[in-house]
Amino acid sequence: MNTLQLRSLFAISAIGAGLQLPAMAAVSEADAAKLATADVTWFGADARANADGSIPAWTGGTTKSPAAKDASALDNDKPLYSITAANMAQYADKLTEGQKALLKRFPDYRIDVYPTRRTFAASKWIENNTLKNARHCTTIDDGNGLDPKTCLPGVPFPLPKNGKEVIWDYLARTRLYSFATRSKNWLVEASSKPIMSGEVEDTVYAPYYDPKRGDSDATLLSKFQAYTMAPSRSAGEAYLQYQYTDPQAKPTKAWQYIPGQRRVRLAPELTFDTPAPNVGGVATMDQLEVFQGSPERYDMKLIGKQEKLVLNNNHKLMLDKSACGSEKVVQPNFLNPSCMRWELQRVYVVEATVKQGKRHLLPKRVFYVGEDGYQNISSDDYDAAGKLYRTTFRPTVMLPDGPDGPAPFSVTTLLYDFVRGAYLAVALPESGVRAVPAQTSREMSPDSLAATGVR
Repeated sequence: MNTLQLRSLFAISAIGAGLQLPAMAAVSEADAAKLATADVTWFGADARANADGSIPAWTGGTTKSPAAKDASALDNDKPLYSITAANMAQYADKLTEGQKALLKRFPDYRIDVYPTRRTFAASKWIENNTLKNARHCTTIDDGNGLDPKTCLPGVPFPLPKNGKEVIWDYLARTRLYSFATRSKNWLVEASSKPIMSGEVEDTVYAPYYDPKRGDSDATLLSKFQAYTMAPSRSAGEAYLQYQYTDPQAKPTKAWQYIPGQRRVRLAPELTFDTPAPNVGGVATMDQLEVFQGSPERYDMKLIGKQEKLVLNNNHKLMLDKSACGSEKVVQPNFLNPSCMRWELQRVYVVEATVKQGKRHLLPKRVFYVGEDGYQNISSDDYDAAGKLYRTTFRPTVMLPDGPDGPAPFSVTTLLYDFVRGAYLAVALPESGVRAVPAQTSREMSPDSLAATGVR
C-alpha cells in the first residue's frame, strides 16, 4: 500500500471514529528554507522592493529608539501625495472599497499617503519560533484553531497557503505582551456632535507572548481588562476577556461587573456579532479589533496579494497627544485626515463568507492583512443584500524598546457605518502606552474584577 493510500485509509478511519482531523499547514523543507533570505523575510514577507520602489526593501525594521524625537524619520516625513474624490480614479487599484466609499461620500475627505517605512521587527526568540512554526505549526478544528503541540509564539504561518492561516497570523500576531493605556471611545452620528461613549483604563496581558510566562495554559492568547471612568452613568463598570488559540475547545470568555448589581457575571453572549458595549451598537464584538475571536462561522478564501494603502507607523495618532489628542482627531463625518498616516503595503486579501447553516450580521467580509508582521488589517463588511455596510481600519505603531525587544502596539479600531451614517473610534489613546509588569492570574481574574471596578 502506497503513502497516498495509507493517508486516505487513515482519513476514512478517523472520520468514522468521529475524530476531527487537523488542517495540515506546515510547509515543505524547501519552502521553509526560503525564509530569512535576501528575497523573503523571516516572517514570510517579500523582502524586496516593489517594481517602482514605492514599497522599499525590508532592511531589518526598527530595532532601537531614535536619538531624539525631532530626529525621528517618522516625525519629519511629509505626505508624498493626497487622494481625494477628485483624483481617486488615478489610485483606484490601491484603495479598498471602504476607502473609495468614504472618498465618494465626503468631498472634503482625503487620504494622505506617506513614504512606506517597513519598521516591523521582533525579538530573536520570536524569529526563531517563527522559523520552527514554518516547518511544524498546523491548524486544528477545520482551521479554527492552532495546534498547541506544534505551534509556538511567533508568526504561525509565515508562508500562508489559505485564508484561515492568514487570519491566524493576524489573530496570533506578535505584540507588546503587557501594557496599560487610558483611552476613549467616540461615537459620531451623521450631522451630530461627537459623543464620548466611554473613557476606559485598559490593561492587556498576552501570556502567549511572555517568554517568562508562568501560566500553565499555553493556549491562552490574551487577557484584556477594561475599567470605565466616564461617563458618569457607566463609571465603575468593568470588563474582562480571555482569548485562546484553540477557541472551539476554549471559547472566548468574558465577564462583566455592573456597580448597580454589585456582582461579576459571566457574559458568554459577548462574542461574534453581538453588539459591543459602550459603542452605541455600531460594532459587533468581533469587529473590535477589525476581527477577533473564532473564525468558525466563516469560510475564508485567500484571494492573493495586492498593494493597498494601510494605516502604518501611526506615531502621531497613537502616541503624540499634543498633536493628535481626541479634540483634534474626532470631528464631524470622519476622523481628522491630518492625524492619519497611510502607507502603501503588500497585503493578503481574504474573502470571508458565512458558512451554510451559520448566521452573522455581516455575511461577507473582505480582509486586507499586511504582510509585514501581519499587524495591519482593514476590512470591507457587507450586509445580506451584498451592499457595503461598514469598513474598519486598525492603526499600528512600532515600539522599538519593549521589555523583550521591539514590539508592535495597537489598541484602536476605526469603523465607519455607511447605512447609519456614523463612525466610531474605539480605544483612542489618551495617555500613550505604559509597559507594566506581567499580570498574575490573580490580578486579571473574575475575582479581582469587582474590587477594581467598585466606585
